[in-house]
Amino acid sequence: MQANLASPFDLVLFVGLMDIGTKIRTARVHRGWTVVDLAEKLGVTRQCVESWESGKTAPRAQRVTKVAKVLGLEPAALLP
Repeated sequence: MQANLASPFDLVLFVGLMDIGTKIRTARVHRGWTVVDLAEKLGVTRQCVESWESGKTAPRAQRVTKVAKVLGLEPAALLP
């Protein structure tokens, strides 16, 4: 199976070497968004996004789907 990778960013996500928080942060920064921007798009607090990105907590399964959609990714791209 060959992956359709549009950018080096896609390759990093495809390889799956990052934890979910790092993937969220990388996707957010890739889009030029601040933590506050992403939090507002998701309807959560800045602290919530910071907690995910730092690895202190992880989004619940139903939230992963929304995070992926907002970031323009498939939910599987965020999973290990």
